[in-house]
Amino acid sequence: MNPQPSVTLQRQKVNILQLFFFLLGAPHIYGAIKTAERRRQQRPPVLQYAAMGMLAMAIASAAEMWLL
Repeated sequence: MNPQPSVTLQRQKVNILQLFFFLLGAPHIYGAIKTAERRRQQRPPVLQYAAMGMLAMAIASAAEMWLL
């Protein structure tokens, strides 16, 4: 008889984005996105709002300069 392995294999969910980056040959980009997402969740929401406001100001400034 064959002995049963004590380690069970777990099925992992595959994200569409993960599959897309894998097919592009750049799975490390998906890893970076997930790491940034985990870091983003650990920050207080006030910092997220401030960062979003600064990004909006930068985009508005760039659009204004482009229109001039």
